[in-house]
Amino acid sequence: MPKRLISIAIVTVMLLCIPIYKPIAAEDDTARAHAHYKRIIRRENGTAADNIAILDAKDHTIQSLRALYLENRDKEVLIEGEYVVVHFPYQVWSSYLSNLPKLIETYDAIYKAQLDLTGGNAKVYEYKLLFLTNYAPDTPWMYMADDHCGTSVEAAVHNARSPYTVSELWGIGHEIGHAMVIKGMGNLFISHDSESWNNVLNVYALTQLGLGEQARSWVSQYSSEYYGENYRYGSFQDRDFDTLSDSERRTEILASNHWILVKLPMLLTDNYGWEGMQAFFTGVTEDYINGMRESRRIQNRIDYMVVNLSLAYGMDLSMLFDYWKVPPSESAKREIENLPYERIIAASYSLEPESRPSDPVASDEPENNTNDFDDTLADTEEEPPEQLPAPEAEIESTTQLPQIPTISLIPEPETTDAPSSPANQSLTKTESESTSAVVSWRWIASVALALAIIAVILILKRSKPQEQDFTPLR
Repeated sequence: MPKRLISIAIVTVMLLCIPIYKPIAAEDDTARAHAHYKRIIRRENGTAADNIAILDAKDHTIQSLRALYLENRDKEVLIEGEYVVVHFPYQVWSSYLSNLPKLIETYDAIYKAQLDLTGGNAKVYEYKLLFLTNYAPDTPWMYMADDHCGTSVEAAVHNARSPYTVSELWGIGHEIGHAMVIKGMGNLFISHDSESWNNVLNVYALTQLGLGEQARSWVSQYSSEYYGENYRYGSFQDRDFDTLSDSERRTEILASNHWILVKLPMLLTDNYGWEGMQAFFTGVTEDYINGMRESRRIQNRIDYMVVNLSLAYGMDLSMLFDYWKVPPSESAKREIENLPYERIIAASYSLEPESRPSDPVASDEPENNTNDFDDTLADTEEEPPEQLPAPEAEIESTTQLPQIPTISLIPEPETTDAPSSPANQSLTKTESESTSAVVSWRWIASVALALAIIAVILILKRSKPQEQDFTPLR
């Protein structure tokens, strides 16, 4: 009996040792993620990994961040939030340090809101989204790349001035929106309007932060020139849209009209709420996760967009897309012909869809009948945000803002030989020390498991009854 109790106790210890591997695996994932961020920064800025420190935002206060700035000015310091990791340049640390905790919280909130609008399942990058300050002199104001989002030094300083207004937050949400559409939804529905749908996600996120009116006013600066019915065909202006080839559409329209559709989604959410938009984005995300990939034909992507957005809102939106000169094919229209036509927005543009049996009975005063998407800035107590320049064709230059004045930095503190603070000591660990700690824990756990297994085998072997020697009687 005692031997059996000992065996049970050893097996119990073995089972208790198994969870040790879980924190080790988590540490491994964190180490891989940090190594990934450092590789990107080294590739873009040439900074050695030993000169990059990554700290968790929730573990630090403004006071501890100030200590880190004073004692680690020779390092590039990244602050890690729940969804984003942000690399701030020296100019931000020296001038806007007290804004950084709130800024990281706001970055996370924008990412989380956009993620929620896609159903919460979009896989954007392999790890958290890295916002890198790129030191190259020709860096665009802000951009979205294959494995990170980036800003120029000037943009990083501008965005850190005050994390409370659309002027500072617009570019952040704009680039996160690009990442959601391109990496999270695979561009399945993007036709020739590369700057529309990321801004829909951006407006939603800023609305969740209480900045919806400012965000819509910011978008509406482009209403008369870049989207809606007022746009140009370029050299093809005397031809019907449906006669243009894919290459002609891409060359002429994408180059000058990639804000075409930003107004239509805004009118849909104004009149019918965000539920249909969330259903649309969620369905696209699921299709991409399940293996669907972007069609090479623009018309196929237009059809996918019109059919699925119509199904999400429960209305045939084809007439609106025809009006916006992004027409679905006849086969796509047949897929949604059993849905009632959308009539509120159509009526505001004097569009008269034919009657259908599925049309709802119109009331005298339709609920939430709004088409007040103003082309002027909303009246606010504070100054309106700075005017955005016309967007460029490439993603990298879509959020160019005016150059800000030179920031006067705080004086350099005198160098002292004071001992390092605990916060500083926590940042001076090298990657090799972190890796050796992980290896030590794994080695200890492995040895413990091996010894426990050997002990159980020996005990069971000793407790096995010995065979008796039966000598036959003569």
